Amino acid sequence: MQLCWYKIVERLGIKRSVVSGDNRNYIERWFQTLKRRINQFYCYFPESKNVEHANRWLKMFVFCHNNMRKHQGLGWKKQKEVLN
Repeated sequence: MQLCWYKIVERLGIKRSVVSGDNRNYIERWFQTLKRRINQFYCYFPESKNVEHANRWLKMFVFCHNNMRKHQGLGWKKQKEVLN
């Protein structure tokens, strides 16, 4: 008999809840964008196995996403415009 993950956590006494909407949508969208950009990165740098190079790229992605990109959910404003 195969158990699903939620049956296992229920047996352990851990309560779970399904969350949709609100802040979850924002983080799901962020991860979707990140995965798409990682695929693009791999297309341009398929032989790059340098961890430092990947770390620099990821830091640059996060900076650009948070400070330079306009977000639809923020009325096409940049995050730093809304937070300041």
